[in-house]
Amino acid sequence: MQKNKSSKIAGRNSRFKLTLATVSLAAFLLGMAVLLAIQIVPKMLLEQKLMECPGHKQGNIHYHATVLIYYLGEQMTIPPGVGLEGDCIHPVHTHDETNLVHVDYPKKYPFTLGDFFNRWGYIFNKKQFANIRTFDGYTIRVEVNGKENKEYERYVLKDKDRIRIYIEKKNK
Repeated sequence: MQKNKSSKIAGRNSRFKLTLATVSLAAFLLGMAVLLAIQIVPKMLLEQKLMECPGHKQGNIHYHATVLIYYLGEQMTIPPGVGLEGDCIHPVHTHDETNLVHVDYPKKYPFTLGDFFNRWGYIFNKKQFANIRTFDGYTIRVEVNGKENKEYERYVLKDKDRIRIYIEKKNK
């Protein structure tokens, strides 16, 4: 009789463990799905906005930011036509070599400095500009309107911003 009771208890324990493992796995998978949705969906929506061609239309929000890039003390020129493809004028773009970045979109949207570099085809963050990386002995600093800024690619562009990016060799 005692043996029968022990085997029933052991059977319940193994079913409980199996149920607990199944619920834990389901919760983990659901959590991963939510995490991916939180990180991927906004990025997909942003990339979709960056691919749109709103052009210069009456009623669009339109403003400019000057972006100056200094590599080892030498000012670089941002090329004309970043964000321009045939008849398509993407929301974040340049027209000429004045380092003036245009933001042109039908409604207010928080386009960032990173969005501009994404459109240009360059990686930009606190550890990398294009193929220049901080772990290779460089520093990357950003100033916005004369003040140090630590937002790097996340900085939201505003009208009349004067953004300076400094890429320098680390002092040894």
